[in-house]
Amino acid sequence: VSATPLILAVALNSMNLIEDAQINVGREIELRNNIVQMKITELYEKNFAAMRILAITPAVQEYIQNPSEDKRESLEDFLTKTNTMFHDHNSLAIADKYAQQLIRTDNLPTVNVSRRSYYYEAMLGREAVSEVITSLTTSRFISVIEVPIFDNNGKPVGLIQRNYDLSELQEFVHKLAGEYTQVIILDKNGKLVVHSSHNVKENDDRIDESRYEFVHKALAGKSGSLRMNFEDEDCFIYYSRNEITNWAVITVHPSKYTVMRIYGKAIIACAFGFLMLIFIIFIAYILTDKISRPLITLSKAVLEVAS
Repeated sequence: VSATPLILAVALNSMNLIEDAQINVGREIELRNNIVQMKITELYEKNFAAMRILAITPAVQEYIQNPSEDKRESLEDFLTKTNTMFHDHNSLAIADKYAQQLIRTDNLPTVNVSRRSYYYEAMLGREAVSEVITSLTTSRFISVIEVPIFDNNGKPVGLIQRNYDLSELQEFVHKLAGEYTQVIILDKNGKLVVHSSHNVKENDDRIDESRYEFVHKALAGKSGSLRMNFEDEDCFIYYSRNEITNWAVITVHPSKYTVMRIYGKAIIACAFGFLMLIFIIFIAYILTDKISRPLITLSKAVLEVAS
């Protein structure tokens, strides 16, 4: 009976461990989600800021309207040096109002971008982040950041673009994810952009995850957490949307890893409780012996006197 409070305390502690572990997992996946959001926002804002300055540079505005070989070399050198300030492997290019690229900093052949939706955004005077597309020159998945170039009358006469290789974002989320957490980024249609657990290199790798209700919520601009069966596993999930790209950012933590940690802590707690119980029984035995021995001696003396 005396051990009952201790047993109850161990059981209660185990229940608290489960609740605390779930809260901690929720905080962890939300934090990782926020870090990815900040990375994407920082990346695109940094690119937009630099490209806006380039778009209003007189040398760029003049060349895009009147290209000539004598101006090309100096402008190409200027754009190449500017591009190195980003400290990545992505290229910068300018294209005229007919969608023909005039200069590329990666020295690859120039192409006509009239097939791309961001070209039409530029001709409407709007900045844009493209959908995930396959580069016409490298065949890699890229996201194009576009800023229109205007003439002195405010009319769009071309565009400046940066082709962001999504394998760099893939590398970032892989490092961030950790051992038990997955980071998934989906485009505005719910198709896979990058995944922390495997590379996205082919169109077949771009799995459509729009079948999940939480993906629709994320793409609608909502954020939140839930626990559900995801890809045949019971998982804790946090979802949100990046406002610049309109991509959904999903962080996933399978519950089995949380259960493993809880069991580990619960076993330690139970073992500690068991040792405490043995210790208490041992102390109780010693105390009982010390208290009862004089009483037994006294009882024997009373019986001897009475006889």
